[in-house]
Amino acid sequence: MKNIYKLCSFLLVVLMCFVLTSCGSVKGSMSITAKRTSFDVTVTISDPDEKVGKVSCTIYENVDGEEEQVDTEQVSINSSGKGTISFEDLEVETEYVIYLYANINGNKKKLDKQTATTVNSGTEEEPYLIYTFDDLCEVSKDEEAHYVLMNDIDCEGENITPLFDSTTPFVGSFDGNGHTISNFNFYVYGSDYTGTISYAKYSGLFGYNKGTIKNLKIDNVKSVIKLSTAFVGIVCGINYGEISNVDLNNVTLEAPQTGSGWNYVGAITGKNADKATITDCDVTNLTINATSRNKVSIGGLVGWNAHEDGGMVFAPVIENCSVSGVINNTGKNSFSSTINKYIGGIAGYNIAKINNSVADIEINSTEVSTRTTSSYSYETYIGGLVGYVKAGTVSNSAVKAQISYESADVEISYVGGIAGYVKAAGYVGNCVLVSADSAITISQYALSTSASDTRYVSLSNGEYVLLSECYYYNGEQYLQLTSSTIAENQEIYKKSEDTYTLVSTTASKNLYKHVAAKDAKVGTGVGCDEYKKGCKCYQTAELQIEVKGNEYVVSSCEVATSYTNLSDAVLAFINQN
Repeated sequence: MKNIYKLCSFLLVVLMCFVLTSCGSVKGSMSITAKRTSFDVTVTISDPDEKVGKVSCTIYENVDGEEEQVDTEQVSINSSGKGTISFEDLEVETEYVIYLYANINGNKKKLDKQTATTVNSGTEEEPYLIYTFDDLCEVSKDEEAHYVLMNDIDCEGENITPLFDSTTPFVGSFDGNGHTISNFNFYVYGSDYTGTISYAKYSGLFGYNKGTIKNLKIDNVKSVIKLSTAFVGIVCGINYGEISNVDLNNVTLEAPQTGSGWNYVGAITGKNADKATITDCDVTNLTINATSRNKVSIGGLVGWNAHEDGGMVFAPVIENCSVSGVINNTGKNSFSSTINKYIGGIAGYNIAKINNSVADIEINSTEVSTRTTSSYSYETYIGGLVGYVKAGTVSNSAVKAQISYESADVEISYVGGIAGYVKAAGYVGNCVLVSADSAITISQYALSTSASDTRYVSLSNGEYVLLSECYYYNGEQYLQLTSSTIAENQEIYKKSEDTYTLVSTTASKNLYKHVAAKDAKVGTGVGCDEYKKGCKCYQTAELQIEVKGNEYVVSSCEVATSYTNLSDAVLAFINQN
């Protein structure tokens, strides 16, 4: 019996040694970032023998010397031995104890213990004070905090990664205190780019905003974003919060679309959504260069101004704002059966409220078709204030607009001095088109695949040239091209006197003719005939309209010299122009 007892004791000792040895090879630690009401915990596990099962962290609050459990979170450890969790909804300036546990060979072992205290700075009463560029970059570490800018910051040409994204949106407040942030850039590229630049699709200083941004000036900034779907702005890419009294000057947005998604482009924000508000903001010396391959919404102030589900219950607001500058867009349909393009001086697309705002805008839009069938079409909506008003209101506003639209392959387009298209659910009223220096020029033709003596050849650069003007080289001489001699990937030459110039190396075999577009509708006020609500709009003089192709002048403004219910700022804009 004694021998059996000794044997059991020996085996128990061996087992305990085995467990201790096994556990001893596993190490773990925590790095804790304290905020006002939360902790971000980064866990590091060293597990050379791969014996660790579940990993967890448990947090306790110190209450009169006793530990009261608050929460437990499982930690997902990646292949590098790292994992992150957050403990939310904690008390401000309160001490907590956090334990790190791991399941090792079926046994729960404590690997680390740390004490941390939530902070009491970054509150509305005691905001973080921003003095330097480095301070500005630190804003990204606490999305809930409140900040005040204490002086002007010259970023000296730095390339800045947007501070927040959809995973961690900004929900605090930033008071610019009347100061200026200047001379910085955003470069955001897709996966086809091999450099070290951010891959986030939300451009703009605050990236993804659900907080409050106010009393800020931004000067001399360039944003370049190259993605299939992108939200492009200077203040933020998408706004669900409040932006007020923010002035932008000398800002450039470059948005070459790379794929079949949506691009939303605007100086303040690409998309203004849900209950978001933009008030008392001014944009001057704006340049937007946007290349669209599928669907885009471009506005001088915001690209898309609409509630996410299209409703009006919590529709966003733009009020008492102004913009002056140039919007350039080239469209080239490579993907979708239908291109949707919305361009406006204030907003490209609207299911919301725009009031007491002005735009001094030049819009240049060109379509280049690459199609080889008639299976898709362009739908283009351009307006001096808003491109497309599906619902909501555009009121008590004024615009001076120079609009140039050129297309070789469009089936539907609506261009208006105030709005391109207004659905029956929309309202555009008491708006003024300032006609001095304003003009609308449209050169629009469609392409038909029907037989015709007037045929065109599609070139590799997207242009179309008359078949009768094209030549090919047979190895001995240049011969005029005909429908029977054209071939795929053929070198095409044009003749000038006795000189032949190569114009394309990949001419298509498909031949088309140009015909006048069926639905080219233009109006000094609104470019669509669905606008039947009788909402009065005005202009200061007759507007010059030139249309090449079929001309459908739809909705005109009443010429007037006096206006009612306009703000002092809108009246001043009218009188100055």
